[in-house]
Amino acid sequence: MTALEADRSLDPASTAPERIEWSSDGATVTGERRPGTRLARIRAIDGASAAAIEAFTAAAAARGCVTIRAELPAGDPALATLADVGFRSIDPAVHAGQPVRPVVRMERRLDGPGSSRALPYFSQTTWFTCGPVALMLAAGRLGVPLPVDRRSEVALWREATTVHAPAGPGGCEPFGIACAASRRGLRTRVVSTIEGPFLMDRAADAGKRDLMLFVQAEFRSEARERGVGVEIREWTRHDLDATLAAGGVAIVLIDQILFQGHPMPHWVLVHSVADDTYWIDDPWVDAEEGETDTDKFDVPVPARELERMAWWGATPYRVAVLLEPC
Repeated sequence: MTALEADRSLDPASTAPERIEWSSDGATVTGERRPGTRLARIRAIDGASAAAIEAFTAAAAARGCVTIRAELPAGDPALATLADVGFRSIDPAVHAGQPVRPVVRMERRLDGPGSSRALPYFSQTTWFTCGPVALMLAAGRLGVPLPVDRRSEVALWREATTVHAPAGPGGCEPFGIACAASRRGLRTRVVSTIEGPFLMDRAADAGKRDLMLFVQAEFRSEARERGVGVEIREWTRHDLDATLAAGGVAIVLIDQILFQGHPMPHWVLVHSVADDTYWIDDPWVDAEEGETDTDKFDVPVPARELERMAWWGATPYRVAVLLEPC
């Protein structure tokens, strides 16, 4: 049982998007607040009414949201109405290496004007490459010349993977990610409540477990040789804030249950902070649940929720890979 599963305050309703609907002037705007976040998504606009959009925005703000997003086909008359009430285009937000979707992405920030998305988002193309994608996006923010495409995603996974999934390939543990980052010249530090091993619940049998132990020991040895900082303790908000203030980023292991409704270890990139809100890029887009890339970049997550979800394991542990430019 993971820490979030053991949290008595977590019930099935808390992992489902909170529906928001508002009608005005004969128009209806529907959407939801993303669980565990301060992000609201407009899913449908039936009739281009500024009053209905403003009412939806006010309802989202009352639920603690600081970002409201929508995506509509080019030429949709509601785009002009969104612009009239303070929404702005956030294209291009997604990397050209991803499949093109003919939509216009719009956003309204309620905590200030926000900033343009200078670096394109890239979503993982497999279910097990969240760590490599988080590192790929981190490298772009830290000025490392690493292409953002599937070739880089898979190459980084091959460098850093240790985990055997119950069937087929699996993901990456912190020292594998740290070594891959260090090889690219980044100042790297691992802060973890345990020295390892990690993600052993992903091993389906004793042979896979033995191989995971061997590979993880090799990564730890390489990390020592490379001078990767290692601190065996619980990371704190001070660690994240100091790293971000120094121009760095943090790759944090979370339990995905609050975002997706089922327990799963998952790496996300924390790249900014404002007051009590962290801004993350989440590599996972669950298309079967209606998600798109618009749900997953620059996601505002309350500090208390990030700290709550940042535990994994039957005996829960907590780990972050902190990266700064040299």
